[in-house]
Formats: sequence, structure tokens, C-alpha cells
Amino acid sequence: MKNVNEIKFLKNRSIIKFEGEDFLGEIGIDGRIFKALTLARISVGVISQQAIENGLSILVQEADSEKAVNCLIDEFEAERKSGKVSQIYSINNVSVLGFVAEDFNKVLAELARNNVFPLLLNQIAAEKRVNIVVTSSQDEKAKNIIESEISKKPKTVHLAIIGHGNVGKTLIEQVLESSEEIKRRKKIDLKVVAVANSKRMAFNKKRF
Repeated sequence: MKNVNEIKFLKNRSIIKFEGEDFLGEIGIDGRIFKALTLARISVGVISQQAIENGLSILVQEADSEKAVNCLIDEFEAERKSGKVSQIYSINNVSVLGFVAEDFNKVLAELARNNVFPLLLNQIAAEKRVNIVVTSSQDEKAKNIIESEISKKPKTVHLAIIGHGNVGKTLIEQVLESSEEIKRRKKIDLKVVAVANSKRMAFNKKRF
């Protein structure tokens, strides 16, 4: 049986931005994009319309981003010359997270509270399934937040202790001693991942 709390996590993706005027909702635009990219043997993940930006966003593999941009520039050459299509460009180094959420607005609010703002989102209301695209530098952070919200899993907080004297030593001991209690009561998983003094630093991604 499929786990509804499972997060689909795809790295190494690019957004192809397709911007212009008066073509949103025009019959055949999506079809031309799909056909041109398919003939170029480029797999398309999502096509999403942004009315505010008056454009489309297309998700492709990062390795295909330059090829996809050039392909669409050729396909819409006439529209570019007439000014109907103003820009076609890529945003690289993005990741996709797909998940099912009972209250997506709550998840979105928690992401925003932690300064994570999706570059693109696609929602299937009937299935409560959501796909969001974030920068690769924020994908692990976003994944932790989403996991916490949809499965009630404790939020992970990474700590770096600077100074390993009496105060630093006492703080580390307090964190280690109370970590399980904090996890149980506050739903926060504290992880000491770095300890440093004036001469050296010890780092452990998993935790000490």
C-alpha cells in the first residue's frame, strides 16, 4: 500500500520561463510547446500558467534546459519577432517536492514562516496532491518542513556550538540530556552538528 505521507523528491531540474502578452489561454500554445520539446526528445514535467506574470513555466531536466530554451526560441520565432512572446529563459538548480496535504495553506504558511517561497506550484485539488518547486539550496529545508506538517514528524533544528569552554560544554550537555524531552513535548529534534573553538571545528552532518 502506498504511503500517503511519502514525499516525491526530484533534484536537478530547471524551470523554463515563457513570457509574453495576450497568449494566456490561447488554444494550441500548450500543444506547440509539448510537440516541440517532444520532437527534441525533452521530457516535460509540468506546464503551469502564471496570470500575474503573463506567462508559462515548464519543468525539465536541468541537463536539457539550454536545449529546451533554444528549441522554444526556434518554435516561437514569429511570435518573438512580433513581440507576442517577450522572453524565453531558464532558472536552473531547482528541485521538485510532491506530496499530499489535507491543508496545503497551512504547509505553505509554514514554508513562508521559514523563508521558503516556492518558485512554482501545481495543485490537483481532487487528490489533495501538490507539487512545488524550490531552489536546490532550500530543498532539504523545505522537505523537513513538509514532512513535519503532513506526518507530524518533529522539526529538525541544527545547532552549531561556538566555543567549547565551560559554557559551551554545559550547553552541549543540556541539549543532549533534554533532546528527547524536547522532541516529545515541543516536536523539535535538536541536532548538534558542529562544535568549534578558536583553533578548530568538528562537524558531523548526522549529529554528535
